[in-house]
Amino acid sequence: MQTLTQRRPDLFPLDRERAWPLDARMAMFVLEAGGHGPQFVRDRAEERQSCRIIGTVCDSDRASLKHSIVYVRDVTPRHMGFICQSPLPVGTTVWLNCSDENGQSIRTPCRVGRARQFMSGWTEGVLDLE
Repeated sequence: MQTLTQRRPDLFPLDRERAWPLDARMAMFVLEAGGHGPQFVRDRAEERQSCRIIGTVCDSDRASLKHSIVYVRDVTPRHMGFICQSPLPVGTTVWLNCSDENGQSIRTPCRVGRARQFMSGWTEGVLDLE
């Protein structure tokens, strides 16, 4: 499957968000602007790094053509935070397809660790990297 990211080495990671569709940028703004109250602050075992890439997740059944576009917001060595317009069932294994900052294609299995709707038509969640 072809990844949906483009090689853009001239852009810093946060600047890559400008290449996202407007509705994805707006959804990310809504999510990040709404999560600064004390009830949203959690102690994290690992520090998250901001990351703005586009990828796809596909069902682990390779015969299935069902896939969803994900917009990655942050990463740790073991997790990836994302937003998408498709509900992803928690606990399922999916294949993440994306490109790193050098344009190298990445295909790796992940488990959907969390997925919740945060605004109409948009889900935020975490992929646990395997």
